[in-house]
Amino acid sequence: KMLLGPGKTLAFRPPGAFSSEVVATWHLHPDTPKSDWVGKFRLLWSKPPTVLEIEAGGNEGYQRPVAVGDVVVAVDGAPVIASTREDVLRLMTTGTGKMSTAANFDGTVRAAAALALEIPPSDPEWVGPFQFRWTAPPSLADVKPETESHFPKRLKPGDVLQSVDQLTWQKGDRDEVLQRLANC
Repeated sequence: KMLLGPGKTLAFRPPGAFSSEVVATWHLHPDTPKSDWVGKFRLLWSKPPTVLEIEAGGNEGYQRPVAVGDVVVAVDGAPVIASTREDVLRLMTTGTGKMSTAANFDGTVRAAAALALEIPPSDPEWVGPFQFRWTAPPSLADVKPETESHFPKRLKPGDVLQSVDQLTWQKGDRDEVLQRLANC
């Protein structure tokens, strides 16, 4: 179980099961981010900030290549995990702007959902490690193995989306699901 923020969850259940039979719950961060290009990186203003896109050459000077979905943990050595957008931008413009990043599962999901909102829908559709079918309610068509360490029980195709941020899904509203995932 991932605990990222109070009361914010992504939950799945087996098809036909009742809400009390949730197989997996993933807790989400409560902030509502937006994104900006900062140098060669497009950052999603979540807490911590998440790398959404990288321009060519963006990884120059970084010992570990920065990847989409990585979270920014520090700028010029100053921690930014709980910093506001304005504080992060100030650090990036008053010093060298060198980011320290870390691979992060929730950042990957957040970035994938934000990018999916910018392209035409498909069914099924990959959103990070989840391949959704936009049924009513949305269900998993497939799931990548890396999700196993983030949920108490293994997710499998056919599991349906129970809730995001405690909002239960009765219909397959793709954009609303993606918006909530991007804003976690």
